[in-house]
Amino acid sequence: MHAKGRRCAMEGKVFVCTWRRVGDRYRVWVRNRPALVAEGDTFAGADEDLSGVICEATGDGESVHEYDPPRPVEEVPGLLFRLALVSGESRARIANYEALYSEGPCPQCTRPRGERTETPLELERIESGACAGPS
Repeated sequence: MHAKGRRCAMEGKVFVCTWRRVGDRYRVWVRNRPALVAEGDTFAGADEDLSGVICEATGDGESVHEYDPPRPVEEVPGLLFRLALVSGESRARIANYEALYSEGPCPQCTRPRGERTETPLELERIESGACAGPS
């Protein structure tokens, strides 16, 4: 059982969402269910609140939001680099692994050595249906 006594056939369902900037706030909603809407001072805050709205309405407490247009890039003070997140259950091949660290990978264990370079991570491939995206 989930929110309001509803049963959910599947957790982690993908919802196609959209967004718009309204003054100095962000408004986000599920494209085919515009009543499922949230607002926030930041896009991330609005998106998090949308998760709660979706959970209340559908019982899905692990909703995934795909945005069209894509999410805005928000500046985070002190953030020196962006991370790519690929879940432990996904398989991906990094195209430029050797360029990501100043001393490259260890020839014995292949772990990275040295300082992280400014080279952006590039994926050669990622398995279909994998859970991955900017973090």
